[in-house]
Amino acid sequence: MTRTVLITGSAVLTGAHLAARRLSASADYVVFAPWGADQPSGADLVAAVRRVLRSTVSGAADVGRMRCLSYGEGLARALPEGWRIEEVWCLTGTPWVGGEQVAAADLVGTRRLLEELGPLGVRELNQVGSVYAAGLDAGHVAETPWAADDGLGDEVSAQYTAMEREVVSACAAAGVAHRTFRTGLVVGESLGLAGVPREGAAPLFGTLHDLVREVRERLPEYFGHQPLRWHARAGGSLGLIEVGEAAEALLCLGYSEQAGGVHHVVAPSNLTVEKLIDQIGEAYDIPIAAVADRDELTAVDRLFAARLGAFTGFLSARTTFDHADRCGPESQVNPDLLRLLRRGQDLAARAAARRVAETRMGVRRRTIDAHGAPLTYEVAGSDGPVLVILNALGQGTGFWYRLVDRLADRYRVILWEPRGTDSPVSVLLPDQVNDLVEVLRHERADTCDLLGWCTGPKVAVEFARRRPSAVRSMVLLNGSFRAGGRVGDPDTPYERNLEALCRMVGGQPHLAKSMLRMFGLQEEFDPADEADPHRLAERVLSLANRTLAEDLRRPFRSPATLVNYARQLLDFWAHDSLAEAGSVTTPMLFVGAEFDTVASPERFRQSAAAFPNARHVQIDGATHYVMHDRPDLVAALVDGFLRGHPLGDLAGLRWSDLLEVR
Repeated sequence: MTRTVLITGSAVLTGAHLAARRLSASADYVVFAPWGADQPSGADLVAAVRRVLRSTVSGAADVGRMRCLSYGEGLARALPEGWRIEEVWCLTGTPWVGGEQVAAADLVGTRRLLEELGPLGVRELNQVGSVYAAGLDAGHVAETPWAADDGLGDEVSAQYTAMEREVVSACAAAGVAHRTFRTGLVVGESLGLAGVPREGAAPLFGTLHDLVREVRERLPEYFGHQPLRWHARAGGSLGLIEVGEAAEALLCLGYSEQAGGVHHVVAPSNLTVEKLIDQIGEAYDIPIAAVADRDELTAVDRLFAARLGAFTGFLSARTTFDHADRCGPESQVNPDLLRLLRRGQDLAARAAARRVAETRMGVRRRTIDAHGAPLTYEVAGSDGPVLVILNALGQGTGFWYRLVDRLADRYRVILWEPRGTDSPVSVLLPDQVNDLVEVLRHERADTCDLLGWCTGPKVAVEFARRRPSAVRSMVLLNGSFRAGGRVGDPDTPYERNLEALCRMVGGQPHLAKSMLRMFGLQEEFDPADEADPHRLAERVLSLANRTLAEDLRRPFRSPATLVNYARQLLDFWAHDSLAEAGSVTTPMLFVGAEFDTVASPERFRQSAAAFPNARHVQIDGATHYVMHDRPDLVAALVDGFLRGHPLGDLAGLRWSDLLEVR
């Protein structure tokens, strides 16, 4: 008998595998409707299911029997006319992985689903949660219902255990057959879905791949000299399971087991952290070491832990589980799977690089007359809200395309190279503000959001003071509010040296040619010469990305550009944008970087405190060029702030209490 099956919840990877296998093994219809903020589009969900069908599921399947919907306010009205849902798979998240935002979405979505059991015509509900709702140090967990005090050591865990009991009670009251499943930490490819899915062990492998790429883009040979150290308590182990095997086991148990039971979908035994480290090191081609003393962690190691966030607790977990041997996997996660996972991540990274190149090639370039001189700007993206990037003086647009690629599907992104460095005509700070006015007028944009970097935040603030109603909000990235004459301003060595150079060249332009080599060149050093692993790690994290070498030299590529750049900076430092900061009430997010050696992170934090409606956050282990190094994180911050979403679940950030600074 053909059924219509609803697959919903926040666990999208498991859901895609479950949908693919259900379509392949039956003639059933599938409604795939994840819930929560920023879930993939219907087209992305279909592509993910097709990918599973091609790579892991034997036999063909008709994806025309699947509908992808947004759960929204409810499904009963969104279903095609005449459709009834006989069977539901509700896939919720894992404590310490999804965070409070996913947990809140799971609670709201589950309760909405329970309210719709009758209108949808549901006969059977399979609830899938996590074995780790019991905690990370809970001893042995049996296949029995959660007791009232299970998970109470953690607020999010307690929510998930209470939610499981609530589902059982609601199904009993509605006469709906019910089964409870709990999975281990699923391991599998991201299936082309954007970002790092906050599901199962995805944060571990996604963070590792991103960190290794970022470090190697700064110093390719770093991991030839230093291991990546994990802080892990001796005796820790993880209950890992390949996501496809988890989906197979869920369907098998769903077909074979009577309603009312509790079933664990985990490997026969946990994988020790020591064995996992060996397997991951081999798969990712880097040395990894577990250490018991946090003082042994270098800045690179601490960055890895910070970006893992709460998932670091799993590296010392000691919880074990009963195993459903009727349908469960026969073995643990193995090195072959991890190598395939890493290969998939490498392919996804190359695909992302191609997409960024296509974004760069596909921008629409427009040239306008800006007060008697030509100004060429670029437009990327949709017809969504206008987001204007205010670039740094002297810099081209090459720093931005990775970030633009992440934002262009939701915003009309506008950016340009500030005039004046290449031009014999002097273009000063007021002229930069006028250029912004002209671009918005030509784009017929009455309002916009502003994203300013380095010197760009001063332009943003001056424009907001001049036209407050035109600016919805501002994100200021590694900005410099440096002004001459301030006593005790916390300059970086780079800023002090740059000012000396600018004053020398600005007053004596004939010296420009001999001064070109002082700036714009990447520091070169042999990591073998640095015996202290802590100093080596900090030096590496302070380096600019090597892929930006040509972009960094733009202001220093000729004597003429250096002279113009010096005069622009001297004018920039002559303006104190903080003098009237109290009058700027636009919502503002200041995003700083821990290892910004160009613009002082401390002055940037102090500057944020001068504005009445500002927040400040610092990104761990980041440089001045963080929008290029970590476009996914910066895009999440920018988009989340502009749309008013909670940002507390993003890992690797340190929020400031500006009241203390004020």
